[in-house]
Amino acid sequence: IALLIPITKFIAAWLGKIQKLLMKARDERVALNNEILGAMKVIKIQAWEENFASKLLELREHELKRLKKYFIAGSTSVTMFSSTPMLVALATFAAYTLAGNDLDVAEALTALALFDILRFPLFMLPQIINRIVEAGISFERVRSFLLSEEYSSVGEGRLKEMGEVWMKNGTFVYDSKKPRLEDDDKTTDKGRNKGGIAKLRQKHRRMMQEAALDRQW
Repeated sequence: IALLIPITKFIAAWLGKIQKLLMKARDERVALNNEILGAMKVIKIQAWEENFASKLLELREHELKRLKKYFIAGSTSVTMFSSTPMLVALATFAAYTLAGNDLDVAEALTALALFDILRFPLFMLPQIINRIVEAGISFERVRSFLLSEEYSSVGEGRLKEMGEVWMKNGTFVYDSKKPRLEDDDKTTDKGRNKGGIAKLRQKHRRMMQEAALDRQW
């Protein structure tokens, strides 16, 4: 039983590390999920469903891997502490007989009855450790949130502090709604056969026209 003290400390640190990684992965997934739900209209207009779905599934797979490691660590802890009473009984009987003592039925049954009393506390010990680790991580997250810097909202009027963004008479439009130039190669067959200097001039003229449209918008 004395050997369980350092082992318990190691398991608690291991569970805490895995729990922190799990909560970080869960926060990333929840943040992206909230972003998708809040900007659903924009995502549908821009046809970004597949991109956001693949990103969300990737974060979900990462979270499931962390969750699997956490369950493996918890199962290992429960298995080890559940087998402790039997190992303690075997070690005690072995040490008693190797010391030259005779082990009779009465002594064996009495010792087994005492070891059975330890079964329930040792069975509940890993669960208590898991709950303590989870509670400690939750308190640390709440503490870091409460001690984070306050964000001051930007008021109306002219901005005076450095680093702030100020826009005046701005016009905003989705990239898909911008006017586009027609492809000369699609409108005429002559454009398909252009090459050399003529093709470079056409490409340069098109770039200048697109730049002029971007300046307008």
